[in-house]
Amino acid sequence: MVASQGAQCANQRLRLWAAAAAAALERVRFARYAVAALLFNGAEFFWWVAVPVIAVSFGANTVQLGVIDTCTCLSYSIYCPLAGLLGSKLPPFILVEVGCITFVAACFVEMFFVSKVWHFYWLVPLVTAAEAAFWPVTQTVVGIESKAKGHMHQTLLRFSAFWSLGKTTGLSFGGFLSSRMGPSLCLIIPIALTVVVAFIFPTRQAKPAAEAETPAGDNLIFHDNKVDRAFRKIECRSDAGYITTVEFQNNMFLACSWVLQFTVCGCVGVVHTLYITLIREKGIMILDVGKDSSALFLGVFMGCVFAAQSLVFFASSFSTVWTYKRTLMYTAEMLIALCQLTISVLSNPWLLLCVAGLMGVVAGFSFESCLIYSLNSSSARSQGLFVGVSEALIAGGTFVFPLVGGILAKFTGDLRVPYWFAASVAISAIILQEALYRVIYCVQLRRCAAASRLPDDDAEAPQQGTEMA
Repeated sequence: MVASQGAQCANQRLRLWAAAAAAALERVRFARYAVAALLFNGAEFFWWVAVPVIAVSFGANTVQLGVIDTCTCLSYSIYCPLAGLLGSKLPPFILVEVGCITFVAACFVEMFFVSKVWHFYWLVPLVTAAEAAFWPVTQTVVGIESKAKGHMHQTLLRFSAFWSLGKTTGLSFGGFLSSRMGPSLCLIIPIALTVVVAFIFPTRQAKPAAEAETPAGDNLIFHDNKVDRAFRKIECRSDAGYITTVEFQNNMFLACSWVLQFTVCGCVGVVHTLYITLIREKGIMILDVGKDSSALFLGVFMGCVFAAQSLVFFASSFSTVWTYKRTLMYTAEMLIALCQLTISVLSNPWLLLCVAGLMGVVAGFSFESCLIYSLNSSSARSQGLFVGVSEALIAGGTFVFPLVGGILAKFTGDLRVPYWFAASVAISAIILQEALYRVIYCVQLRRCAAASRLPDDDAEAPQQGTEMA
């Protein structure tokens, strides 16, 4: 009798300890997501630093390296929307665990079985599948959970600051340790980081926003009285088969942010991929360390881009003043075009690093805009898909712009042409966004008028035309 009572007390204590541990883990839920993102991004960029080094050691030429890059971007662009769609149907933890296992397996395969350049053609799509299983799902679940608590904006952007820091850390330490330990042996580090991610990622998703009580003062971005003037005339009802003013506004800005995301990522991709040739032609360097001086400057330049991007993520989490403003989108595209033109003519390394900081600011604004509008979409099921599309646009722009720019540079014999091409596309994107905005606005307005949802249509039409002008 006494023994059974003692066993019951021991079991009760164990249950209490387990409950206390679970409660403690819930309190640090965001920290677990943030650390997981930091470590996983660090691990994957650690891996990406080693890939070209190993490929070159197998005798890879520039064409073969370009094929590896093509396999990377195309496969990631295909996987991300699919993974985002799956993330809305399956528990996020399952996809993340599958991604971690896939990434660890790819690292072991590279360490022991990769011996020829063409092996990377099938290994790289395996790694991008692991990345696609992690990123759209993780960003969506962080957005949904923070939205339920009423602070999606701040949480998402601080989360983005963590993964951006992981990217910077992975690139920096990956290059250093690859030279010290050897590119194959140093893959032990991303394996270890990914195993940690698999253990700390939350196994259960918190109650979604649709089921949770929205706290007072919920600061969902589009509830903060930022509806564009042009949308104030549209009063369609969602129960009549039309979307509401707020939903239409968000979907419209989402479409414009996709154009911005593709353009900005393409411009950054041109610099990351092709700038090394222009650096060597102009002899740009910070420190003279021999033949690696150009690579050192490119590394510092891209480090400034990512550092500025991380600062933008953190700083913009304190305010929503930058959301739902077309003028800021257009300004960002004009700035990225100016950066491209400046890079093509400037040779002063310190001024170029200032340009890198400006590029990072624009890149941060572009990514956070696309992410916020994706997670504010009218349909909860489409949020994962929209985040996946945003990730796919990153890879698409990074692939298309350097490819077209490189071809133009080869045919013209001028290394500055890729930057002129990127700048012209950035300016054209402004025209495309404005046309997209006005056409869809007019279509929606006519649908509402046809459904008799606008009072006194004949009297309102001239005023609306004046306001749009």
